Order: sequence, then structure tokens, then C-alpha cells
Amino acid sequence: MSKAALYARVSTPHQEEEQTIESQVAAVESYARSHGYTIEAEHYFLDAGVSGTQLDRPKLNRLRDLAASGLFESVLCLEPDRLSRQYAHLWVIQDELRRCGVGLVFVNQLADTKHPLGQIMLGMQGLFAEYEHNQITQRLRRGLLHRVREGKLVSPVAPYGYRYLPVSEVGGGCWTVHEQEAEIVRQIFALYTQKEQTITQITHALNQNLAQTPARGKHWNFSTVQLILKQPAYTGVTHYNRSRRVAESVGNLKQSGRGRRTSAQRLPRSSEEWIEVHVPRVLPDTLWQEAQERMQTNQRFAQRNNQKNCYCEKALC
Repeated sequence: MSKAALYARVSTPHQEEEQTIESQVAAVESYARSHGYTIEAEHYFLDAGVSGTQLDRPKLNRLRDLAASGLFESVLCLEPDRLSRQYAHLWVIQDELRRCGVGLVFVNQLADTKHPLGQIMLGMQGLFAEYEHNQITQRLRRGLLHRVREGKLVSPVAPYGYRYLPVSEVGGGCWTVHEQEAEIVRQIFALYTQKEQTITQITHALNQNLAQTPARGKHWNFSTVQLILKQPAYTGVTHYNRSRRVAESVGNLKQSGRGRRTSAQRLPRSSEEWIEVHVPRVLPDTLWQEAQERMQTNQRFAQRNNQKNCYCEKALC
């Protein structure tokens, strides 16, 4: 009997809950038994909750690493879109396996990929899978942006001082003011503009009284306070659709630091594409604007922008 590896994938946790990955495994196992393949327990490669548009996947990477080891002769997969929804990625994986002497078999594809007709069928299925994914993505995005424009939805990532109310709740899909955190925000702006304390001094004062710590942290730091002072949403207006996700950046060399990117890059969109969203106000416009003017003034006198004066940026801020 021929030794084989099994690959299966689902894109979302919802699919995982519906056990579609188990149904894929069952179908491939049935095919293996009837066609003389054996699959060892350690040769099951299952990626759960991973998009088929990404080439960088934990279990797929492991399968590709082991392909040259001679531990299995074939890779069995239910259908091409389970292996990848990108036409180019399908060819990359297939060529890589072929170079290792490993065959690629799709259970729901009758044509053998070793022959020209099978190659044509694989290419057509890959193109249709990519087209289907792009269409679904565009429809979901259009629906999402429409709801945002109508004020029925906002980003689930709320800044400090707010809480996101899930869409599953009555009147959900919006931010609500977290009064205890909002009071800390007001204190920070008052200390910075009226008391003219530096960000370093404010950070130290907040850490002296940790009754209310920042989100996702046990202590306050300079950058956290600075981000709060720059947050425009406190004036009652935020913007959606300010950046775009570039999935193709996965695997590229990092622009800063070492190694390659393991997640999609986010690049800014032009301001014409931004969608204005109204949220509950925490601060008056005048107080927020005063803080921005002070930060801009301090920035002009910072040492890295002023060679004539020796100022410490943090001390000025």
C-alpha cells in the first residue's frame, strides 16, 4: 500500500464548529481505503480557522517541510480550494511537492493531475475558487461599508474610554462610554493642557494610583498616554476604512527587523475613502485641540527636529 499524508482546512471558527473539517477527513479516509493508501496518525495536517488565501499556514508549512523526507508518497486533499484559494499558490505547492517526488491527489477531482487534462482541470478549479473567494469578499465588504455609512456599525476595536457593544445585543454594533475610563481620559487631558505636565509626569502619576489600569496592560507607559492624547474619537467622530489589508505581503521580507512577514500588512487608504462615524463624545473640541497644539509645539522643539537647541523630546512632552 502507498503511504500518504492528509491535508484538510476550514476558514472560520463557525465552520470548525459545524465539523466540516471532520467531514473532509472522513471523505479523504474513505477514498484512501478504497484506493490503497495508508495514512499514519502523524501525517494528518489540519488547519482550522485559516484562510485559503494565505500560503503561510502552520500545518501546511509542516507538510511542505516533511515532503522531502520520504515519509509519504502522496498528499490527499478533498478538493483544490481546500489546499488553496489562490491559483498561483496551488501551482507553487504542486510544483514543490513534485520536486520532492510526492504526488498530489484531490478526492473530488476525477482527472489525474499528472496528465495534461488533469493540469487543465486543476487550473480551472483554482481560478474558479479564487474568483468565488474574491466575489464573496467583495459582497461582504460592500455590505459592511453600507452598514457603517448608515451608522449601524463601527469597528469592534474600541479605544480606551469606550466599550464595544456587540451586534448580538439590542442596539449593538456601536461604542458606549466606559465612565470610569472616560474620567481618566479627562484627567489626562486636563493635566496635559491646564497643569502643563509632561507625558512622563502624567504616566508617573497614573502609575502611583493603579485603581484603573490601561487596557491590555498592568501599568501605564509613555506611548499609551501619548496615544490617548492623539485619539480624535474623544471629540465624537472617528473614521472607518482608513487602511487596507494586503494579504500578498505574507512571506515577504520585513521592511524593519529580521525575517519574513507572518501576517498581512496594513497600508493606509487616502482620506477620500474614509467613512466618518459618530460616536459618544468624551471631551470638548477645544480641550482636544489644545492638546494637539501643545504636542505639535513640543514636536517642533524636539531634539531630532531642532539641531540648534538641545531639548529632550520626552521632557518637553
